[in-house]
Amino acid sequence: PELDARFEAFLDSIKTSITRKDLTPEKRKERRERADESDLEFCKIYYPEIFHLPWNAAHRHIAGLKNGKHTVSGFRELGKSAFCYVAKVIKPLILGVGGIINISTRTQEISQERTSALIRLMERNRLLMYDYEIKVMQDKKGWYIVNNTILLATSVQVGLRSYISDDFQRFKISIQDDLYDRLSVKSEKDNEKRSEERRV
Repeated sequence: PELDARFEAFLDSIKTSITRKDLTPEKRKERRERADESDLEFCKIYYPEIFHLPWNAAHRHIAGLKNGKHTVSGFRELGKSAFCYVAKVIKPLILGVGGIINISTRTQEISQERTSALIRLMERNRLLMYDYEIKVMQDKKGWYIVNNTILLATSVQVGLRSYISDDFQRFKISIQDDLYDRLSVKSEKDNEKRSEERRV
């Protein structure tokens, strides 16, 4: 829980600085051409405060992932989660890919706070908001809708099977992160349950 709280606090601490000269149609076109083509470029252009170190192998691997189910593991503070959230959640949201993009963690409370933190991270970024003309709303269920794409928090506690959008679409992208904590990672029974959930 302490690490989760620190991660949300880190996201809330990010502030981007731009000048009025950055907000022109010509510069927007140049940035979009680079960012839309490459997840790595997207992260560097819009979140240089987060991605200021050289790319590592995990970043490059995640950037290349397309369809299918993938597991990425590595030590803490490698940058896996931050890269996934920016490149594989924020970017498809603002591109308006449609359907449901899902963030699932161990508890519903953590998942909801993480989705809220990502929305705040987007809305504070004037350059991102300008370039992608981002529209954010919440529907009556409390689901975030960004450029006609749903951002939904789920968790180990509530599962995934019961969620479907109003137009009967299920998950287009699901990021499952922080499914284990310091105590549960040692439990074979808990590990089996988490593995079964990822196969759903």
